[in-house]
Amino acid sequence: AHNAKATVIFDPGQVSPFFTAAGFKECLALADIIIGNDIEETHFDRYVEAVWPENIQRIVTLGAEGVRFWQDEVWHRLPAQPVAQVIETTGAGDAFRAGLLAGLVQEGSLQEALDLGAQLGAECVQCPAGQPV
Repeated sequence: AHNAKATVIFDPGQVSPFFTAAGFKECLALADIIIGNDIEETHFDRYVEAVWPENIQRIVTLGAEGVRFWQDEVWHRLPAQPVAQVIETTGAGDAFRAGLLAGLVQEGSLQEALDLGAQLGAECVQCPAGQPV
């Protein structure tokens, strides 16, 4: 309501199973994008059943399998970035989301924002902690 140009991302995360269908749909109605991992997505589908709002973009993170996203009424896949060695996965989802947000703020396409997210996620898993030390 305050900024028509803002992109609203709904990321219910680990509390996904605790939504009511009505509460979930109310949050979804305010969003442009919903994001979650493959396990969280099963809860999304349970709340919405088969009727998703047409304007919502869905992003499903798949760890080492990359990301799947819904755009223009079609599912697309983006492979994970290659990494030399996975050391720690803690924070990889947060790093991915940071890249996604940075890409969207820079007014890149969704694909470009997802690519940046994938790059940051890949960097993260190669570090011994949630961020480079």
